[in-house]
Amino acid sequence: MTVFPLRTRITGGPAAYEPGASPRTWYVELTNTTLRPCRGIHPVIVLTDRSGGLVPAQVRMAFTAPPGRAERPVRPEHTDHREVVAVLDDATDPAFAGFTVPAGGTLRVPVRLAFAPGAGPDEVTATAAVVQRRGDDGDWVGTSPPYRFTLTAPAHPPASTPARPPATRPDTPPPLDTRPTSRPSPPPATVTETPPQSPSPSPLPAESRELAGTGHRVTSRLLPLAAGAAGCLAAGAAALALTRHRRRR
Repeated sequence: MTVFPLRTRITGGPAAYEPGASPRTWYVELTNTTLRPCRGIHPVIVLTDRSGGLVPAQVRMAFTAPPGRAERPVRPEHTDHREVVAVLDDATDPAFAGFTVPAGGTLRVPVRLAFAPGAGPDEVTATAAVVQRRGDDGDWVGTSPPYRFTLTAPAHPPASTPARPPATRPDTPPPLDTRPTSRPSPPPATVTETPPQSPSPSPLPAESRELAGTGHRVTSRLLPLAAGAAGCLAAGAAALALTRHRRRR
């Protein structure tokens, strides 16, 4: 196991990000395990997503150096391994020569991270690979354990169109009253001089019944990334990103 002079970790990061939401803050924590200051330190953030669809244009990142000063935007880049990398450096400020971690001390670098509305949903792993610049060269002096988080779906998806009620056919008659219809009693028989006869009651018409029928319309995780593989990718990505950054400056 390689022992680096800087013990590195990512702290304070949320478990999930909503694309399009405000940036969230976390920290790259650098602890110097040696008896001498470490100067020219440049953390490189490596983002690896499960789907491989994350692109630099969807990543919004900035950092603060020294802590308490104005934010410095970071320009993410793509690698050949479908990683998104971002050097915590300021290409617009030639006076910024990286961070200095005092002997035996700890430095916490605030990082702000957000994602554009088109990103995700996905599972993402962030790793901080730390490079110490020495002129035109550099040494890999630290790497963090993986920080895993989720890119969620939008919190307010488009409202679905409400289902229309079934159309009524114009030739459908209205439902009939199915209660029995009361009929008046037949008039009494007329009394004559002839012997009374029992009147024949008028037959009652049969009651009509309608039955209305109604029908009823019968109206799906995580793919973990190996920490060792992430570390190797972080090292390669860090070297590539720092080389590109030196060329731009």
